[in-house]
Formats: sequence, structure tokens, C-alpha cells
Amino acid sequence: MSRIYDLLSKDKKGRVGLLEGPKALPHKEAAFPSVFELPEVLIDRDSESLTEFRALLRNLLLLDDSTFKSLMICSAAGKSGASTVALNLSVLMARELDTPFLLVEANPFSPLLYRFRKGKPCEGLCQLLEEQRPLENYVLPTTEPRLFAMSVGVSGADHSRIFHPSRLESVFNRLKAVYRTVIIDGPPVLKADRNLQMAHYVDGVMLVVRAGTLAENIRCAIARLEEQQARVLGLVMNSC
Repeated sequence: MSRIYDLLSKDKKGRVGLLEGPKALPHKEAAFPSVFELPEVLIDRDSESLTEFRALLRNLLLLDDSTFKSLMICSAAGKSGASTVALNLSVLMARELDTPFLLVEANPFSPLLYRFRKGKPCEGLCQLLEEQRPLENYVLPTTEPRLFAMSVGVSGADHSRIFHPSRLESVFNRLKAVYRTVIIDGPPVLKADRNLQMAHYVDGVMLVVRAGTLAENIRCAIARLEEQQARVLGLVMNSC
């Protein structure tokens, strides 16, 4: 992780309500059939990266918007480290802010969380959108206290039906009612289909770009997000 730049709305009038939220969840950890055993993350082995992620977190906390409860992190065309940024930011938030957080894997092109699951298989985001059952059927704890996670899951159903606006709005409202902040590891913007509609139902989108990314790809990605009426907070430059 190198420098972070162009994160918008660095308003110092007050902190966003990331510090607020439920202290207890509507389900018990002991009831979960498995756990996501997270690997050593970048912020644990590189002090410069820890400094950069803390700077990113400070900028998010300074957003003067008490309704900010969900953030989608994505790349323009993939292979920019968006999943790494989402995972490290989620871990840092869970460690430094005393409230439950949820990491949602929503990138079917490069699923990651299934590698870390220990225990029985668990359904994920696609099944939640399709079935709308209680959250404990899809959410698992991680080895980081206060951090929970939901994998992308698998579904043979048509994306145009699963990612219907009414389903997306309902699911994100349910998640934000339980977890103070939901971090979504989103799909590459230029590869996404109907699942890009998620960008409309989150409170902010952050685009991760790697050095050498074509400026035209970045412009096209931002244009696609704006078509979804997404709130694009800015860019994170990643050199990992």
C-alpha cells in the first residue's frame, strides 16, 4: 500500500458516526457452525501500510455525514488490490473502533473468503439476496473480535433477478440495521453486470487503482458508477 490521495469531503467539523452503533448482535457467536480464520494481514507485517490505512480511516471518520454506514471498495478492471484494501480496512476498524463490523464479499470474479472458512459450509450474499432468510444463515464470525464476514456465495439464478433493486435495498437496510458499518468488497466496475447496482445502495464507493492503470479505465469506471448514482468518495493508490 502506498499513498492515499483524493479522498473527498475531508470536513473537520465533526466525526461520522462510525464510533456509534450496536454493542451486541441479535445472534450468538456460539451458534455459528464455522468461522473465517483470517491470515496475517498487511497492516500486521508492514508499519508503513498500517500508517496509510490509519490515515484512510481518519479521513472516513472525518466525513461529516451521520448516515454513512456502508462503503463499497472496488477496482476499475480488477487486479488492483481492492480485496486487500477491503480486508485490511475492515480488520483495522474492528480493532480500533468498539462496535461490530461486517465485511461482505461481493466480487464473484475473484472470491477469497472461502479459503479461510473453517467448519461447515455457509451460504453467502447471493443466497441472502435470493432467499431473504435470517442473517445468521449467511454471516460468520472471523478470528478478529468484532469483525464478521459474509462470502459471495454461489447461485445458479439469473443475476438480473438476484440483484434486483428491491432485493438490494432490502438486504443492505437489514445489514446496516445490525452492523454499524458494512464494508463491501465489490466487483471490478468495468467487468460487473447487474451486480454493479449495489453501488447505488451503499453510502459511498472508493475506487482502488494500481500504478500504471490506464487513465481511460479510471474515467470509464467513475462514469459507470455515476450512472448508478453512486457517491464516489475518491481513489486509493495501491502499489502492493
